[in-house]
Amino acid sequence: MNKRKIIIIYSPIQGEGGGVDVDVLGAIEGFYNSKKFKHIYLVANKTTLKRFPEIKKMTTIIKTPYLLDNKIVRKLLKGRIFTFLGIVLIPITTTFKLIFHINKKRDLISLLVFYNATGGALLAYLIALTGFDIKKKCLSLTGMPSFLLNNKVKWRDLESKLIKKIWSIFSLSSYDSIFCLSLSTKNILKKLFAHKNEFNFIHVPNPSFHSKRELILKDLHDKYKKQILNKSYTPTKFKKTLNLLLVGRFSKQKNQSLAIRAVKNFNNPNYKIKITLFGNGDEESNLKQLVKQLNLEKIVIFKNFSNNILKNIIKYDAILCTSLWEDSSVFLNESLSIGIPVIAQLNLHGIESYTLNQKLKPLFFRSYDEASVKKSIEYLQNNTEEISKVFLEEAPLKLFLHTSKSYSDLTTKYLA
Repeated sequence: MNKRKIIIIYSPIQGEGGGVDVDVLGAIEGFYNSKKFKHIYLVANKTTLKRFPEIKKMTTIIKTPYLLDNKIVRKLLKGRIFTFLGIVLIPITTTFKLIFHINKKRDLISLLVFYNATGGALLAYLIALTGFDIKKKCLSLTGMPSFLLNNKVKWRDLESKLIKKIWSIFSLSSYDSIFCLSLSTKNILKKLFAHKNEFNFIHVPNPSFHSKRELILKDLHDKYKKQILNKSYTPTKFKKTLNLLLVGRFSKQKNQSLAIRAVKNFNNPNYKIKITLFGNGDEESNLKQLVKQLNLEKIVIFKNFSNNILKNIIKYDAILCTSLWEDSSVFLNESLSIGIPVIAQLNLHGIESYTLNQKLKPLFFRSYDEASVKKSIEYLQNNTEEISKVFLEEAPLKLFLHTSKSYSDLTTKYLA
């Protein structure tokens, strides 16, 4: 009997529709078009399904427990308790549901896990425990865990070492190949696990740009180019309000409070500033309270996450990223591919080539304080015309186009 090849795609709990969801959609599109898998099963929550309804046409959905989608539960079980619950509960319920979908004698399983290395490893273990044959197990890392990247995480040394040990021995050892979405991720992992020769680290540049987003990006790039070249950006003629955009779930990692504090004493006779925050998340109420305390209600605008953000991106003058740690940020890369200026932390992964440009270097602040961020914003205001044209010239649109197919080919090669 010829065995049917099926693939199970497991992604982490995304609070309010994170960038990982975009990568998942790109992978699904690739597997679906390859026709090499009889069935594609996706473990997903209602946020992902609501954000990308087209997923339902290409996959069989294994829904995550309703308990983990409930906003009240999310608020009550903050931080590590909620994370631990998700890591344990989702693999257990997923394995139970898969028993009714797959056949031990007929099906050959491949597993692709996005970011949640520990949860995916547990899922693989449980599936194997029930007697199913798993041919390939791959992990796609859109970023690095905080304890590997972020020096600001003040955990006890013993706890940090324990987590690293568990993560390396139990989680990573469960996979045949690890897709790294940035060279920095690949280099960090190779250095950290140099003693593990069996680990297959593969660099996959920007897989999230599936065909639908590629067309949007190309169209936006053309519109933005025309907009920049037909407009004067000298300080005296620049429009009165500088519109900055922040996109991402409201969390301590994304650090939106830094942007809010940075504009509290922003006094420039020639310019006004407005910051729009798109997203949802656990820190939303705290951020809104901070805005109220600083009397910034007319300057800082909150908007719920929307699929139309990308289509409206060229209405803003620059993207502001204040994340404490970030790796190959989807929205940041999309902004850069269009040519829109970015203000971000100097050591943010994925922007290395931009920080080497002397004209752009002042846009990338070194320390996480409002004075540094404010200084970067002022530099953009005083050099807007020149900076906008440099970003437009540097826009690596060709790098991003066609990566969906290459990612599809690569993942199919290692999983089919």
